[in-house]
Amino acid sequence: MNRLEKTRAFLTEFIIVILFFTISAVITVRLFVEANKKSSDSINITKGNIMSETIIEELKASISRDGADGAEYYMSEDASYIKEDEGLYYQYFDKEFNTVSKSDAYVLGKVVIKTDKKLQGKLYTVTVSFENTEKIICSIETKIYEGEER
Repeated sequence: MNRLEKTRAFLTEFIIVILFFTISAVITVRLFVEANKKSSDSINITKGNIMSETIIEELKASISRDGADGAEYYMSEDASYIKEDEGLYYQYFDKEFNTVSKSDAYVLGKVVIKTDKKLQGKLYTVTVSFENTEKIICSIETKIYEGEER
């Protein structure tokens, strides 16, 4: 009987150890999956911000040089965005932010340009955003002032 009790104690301890390592492995794998998702989200936010800043800087130069015509020319010719409505442009990107067709798209890039005529010139509100089916990755808004030439 003494030997049987030792065997039962060993098997019970062994099952408890296996259970502990299984739970630890599940928690560790879950943490790695969450860390990988956060890393990929961070990369997408960084890429979206860099692209947004580039578009905004190019639009600032285009608007200050040629006004609304310069913005339209830049968006359609240089940046290859598709014009949907007056002041609304969009383009499709894959996960690496390379331009793709609508059917292969993972990210939608949108640029909205609103024009307000003021007493001394025009004020353009430019909103650049990148979004996927789950959420908005990043969105940047800026204002560009085009004063009257004297």
